[in-house]
Order: sequence, then C-alpha cells, then structure tokens
Amino acid sequence: MSRSVYVLRIKPEFTDLVPQALQDDVLFIGWGEVPQLLTPTNTREDFRDALSAQYYPDAKTLNKAGAAAGNLWRFLRELPVGGVVLVPHRKKFYVAQVASEPVHRPDFHGFAGFERAARWLNDKRPFTQDARPEVYQVLLERKTCYFGGQPQVLSFVDSLLIDSSVADDLQALADRKDLNKTTREALVEARVGQGRYRDDLLAAWDNACAVTGCDEPKVLRASHALPWCKASDRERLDINNGLPLLANIDALFDAGLIAFEDDGQMLVSNKVNPKHHALLGVPARLRRAPTDEQAHFLRKHRALKFKG
Repeated sequence: MSRSVYVLRIKPEFTDLVPQALQDDVLFIGWGEVPQLLTPTNTREDFRDALSAQYYPDAKTLNKAGAAAGNLWRFLRELPVGGVVLVPHRKKFYVAQVASEPVHRPDFHGFAGFERAARWLNDKRPFTQDARPEVYQVLLERKTCYFGGQPQVLSFVDSLLIDSSVADDLQALADRKDLNKTTREALVEARVGQGRYRDDLLAAWDNACAVTGCDEPKVLRASHALPWCKASDRERLDINNGLPLLANIDALFDAGLIAFEDDGQMLVSNKVNPKHHALLGVPARLRRAPTDEQAHFLRKHRALKFKG
C-alpha cells in the first residue's frame, strides 16, 4: 500500500505535550505566532521569512528559520488527511492518523501553534523501542516533523491499519441490532478469514492457493475480492467473492497491486517495481478459469481496488 507517513515530535520549546495531545485527540506543532501561514498562497520562502522575522530576528543566517519552515511546511501542507504520523515519546512511540485539515491553536496548554484532529491507533497504547527496533531507528532524526516512509515503517503501518480496520468492522457488527446470533457469528468469522467461510472457500479450491497450488494452511488467507466496506452481508459470506491466497499474494490483492481478468490472468499494477516481480511470483494466473459468479466479483475488484 502507498501511505504518507511522517514523524512528529510534540515538544514545543522542549516541553513534552504528548500526554495532552493524546488526551485532546490532536496532533500539535508550535510556531503559532505566525497564523497567517495558513493562507494557501504562502510559499515555502514566505514560511521562512515569516518565521525569521518572528522567532529568529537576530540570527546571522536563515538556517534556523529555514529548518523551522521545513518542519511547519510539512505539517501544514504535505501531511494529508488520512496520513499516518509516528509520535516519539521517550523510548516509545505512538501512531496516529490525521483526521482534519490544520487550524491555528492560539493556546494549546500554554503554547501557540497549529493542530490537526487525530485518530490514535492501537487504543492509544505506545509501541516500545525494544518491540519495534526497525521502526524506532527511523525516529532518531533531530527534526520536529519529517517524512518517515522507509520500507520497514510502511510495512508496520500497513499491518497496523489493517488490524485497526478489522477491529472497527468487528465493532460495527457487534453494535448492529438487526443480526441474529448465527448470522453475526458467520460475518465475524468471514471478516477475520476463519470459520465456515474459510473452510468452504478452501474446499472450493482443493484446499490450496488459487494461484500457486500451495496447500500449507498456515500461510493461506481467505481473501475477499469485493472490499468488505462495499459488500452486502450476503456478498460478505459468498465464497464466489473470495480466493484462498498465499499471504504475500493476498497482501498484493488486498492493496490493489494485482487483480485478475475474467479468464483468471493476473494483472500487475505499474506501482509494483518490475525488479520485484520474480521475487513476488507475479504475474501468474488462477489455477482454473473463474466461474461466471467469481468473474462478477473479480470485475468489481478491478473497478474498485486495482491501481493500474
């Protein structure tokens, strides 16, 4: 998946405000004495000049103002709604998803700055340096806001967002009043790729991956073609809307980086680097031609998910 991932230190003037940001469900950055920088017509040079005049009037060079401008520019202009932010805190870090455009905050617990609404992931629990060393090493740059989309970070973020999405869907099923116990349990099992849905889907493909023929159950995933959020309850439980796939192929399929034609031939997105094709085992084709019912869902996957 392609994600915008940034690192943000919520520490204006060396004051730790991470607990307050968690409490208020926001992301915050300082330099709030220049609210005019929210005006869309401002350039990065305008950011630098305004910050130089307000915060660094006696500096002999523009280096400090330029560095501050870069941090603020990334927070206000580059970080999109839906983007992911890693927030270091001591020897841990939190993860949030941006939920709004930026606004000026004249007084955030004693500091002027800019904020963006945030959806904190992992139930606002931090990840430790020891638990995620490959991610933590990316957080060591001494900047306030910077791009953090290295491959190991993107992999971690994608798995976290998928887990969060599944949790949200399961909660939505738990909250529904229109489902009887049997239907609710079947939908829950289908969402997590287990239970009867998985058993029936595997049986339909001879208990093996629909592409490779691998029959090791521990590495097979029950993948939906039509995304869960777009499907009716009936479609969510329909095995024609699924394929048993090896975990790496399932990840590509779910991310829209591969799709299948009506005859079973695999399409590979141009976003997948050709040098990785052999490693990933793509392109390939389904082991047998899809039925009309399966082709119907594969067409929907191509229309809604495939990043050609």
